[in-house]
Amino acid sequence: MTDKRKKACPNTSCHTYKQKKYDASLNFCPICGEKLIYVCKNPKCFKPIEDKGPYHTMCEECIAHREDIKDEIMNDAKKAGKAVLGIGPTIVAAIKSETVKEITKTTKKAVHNVFNKIKK
Repeated sequence: MTDKRKKACPNTSCHTYKQKKYDASLNFCPICGEKLIYVCKNPKCFKPIEDKGPYHTMCEECIAHREDIKDEIMNDAKKAGKAVLGIGPTIVAAIKSETVKEITKTTKKAVHNVFNKIKK
C-alpha cells in the first residue's frame, strides 16, 4: 500500500513554500530543513490536512467543490436527457415526411431546441 498524500514546507521564508509538493516519504524540507506537513492533493491548494491515513488526500473544501461539480454535471445530463427525449416525436414526423429537405430542416431545428434547453 503506497501513501498517496503530499507534503509541503510550512516555512514562509523557504523558496518552496506554496510552490512545491513532496511525496509522503520525505519528512524534512530539502531546502530549509523544516519538518514537512501533509497538504491537500489539489495542485492549486496548499491547505494542511489532518493525518487520518494514507487515503485521506484532500482538504474538506476541495472535496466539497468536487462534489458540487459532480452534482452540476449530473443536473446538466438530466436536462440533456429530457431534451433529447422531447425531440423524438419531431424526428419521427420528419422521417415520415417525403422530402430530404424537410427532414434536414426539421432535424436541425430540433437539435437547436435541444441545445437551447440544455443551456437553460
